[in-house]
Amino acid sequence: MRRVSIRILGAACLLGAPVWLAHDGGIGQQGAPSKVAKGGFIPPPLVDWGATLREWNLNHHPDPLAVSHDGYWPRLANGEDTYSDVRVVRGHVLYYTLELYPAETLGVAVKRMLDELPPDTEVAGIRLLPRLHPNCAVILARSSLLRARLGLEVLGVARSPTADFSGGQVSEVALSPLRAGEGLPKRC
Repeated sequence: MRRVSIRILGAACLLGAPVWLAHDGGIGQQGAPSKVAKGGFIPPPLVDWGATLREWNLNHHPDPLAVSHDGYWPRLANGEDTYSDVRVVRGHVLYYTLELYPAETLGVAVKRMLDELPPDTEVAGIRLLPRLHPNCAVILARSSLLRARLGLEVLGVARSPTADFSGGQVSEVALSPLRAGEGLPKRC
């Protein structure tokens, strides 16, 4: 069992402002004090997409059977890991595939993608690519928190297990970084 110490932030707590604590008992990402955002609260640490490897591992369980060590549980009923192809770039988890089983609608897949991102994230656009790539759609998500911390936006590529992309058959969403302001790509 791990002990966690909690530090009080005087004025912020007295004023009733919400304070987010990192899992290591520190404040903000990597336990270092974060800048106070508008509204007087400290933003939460990134624990999914964009997280440091340390924060990611505090919140995800590696699959000990994954040969390449890039799969994380929970294991799905089809035998696949929920998180696969996890890759770290410059100390942050910036690439992974979120497996969906059973397949979901595009709307549910977008919601599951947003669940991986900070609460201020919004969908900036979705593009279906029926002629070039009939089994995928691209999703652009923007977060002021991700832009401030990493200078990035998030690109999601939703794929269907069938030859024709169908909003009711999304089996995975691959998340990757996109430079802020870049916009939706024209292909998957």
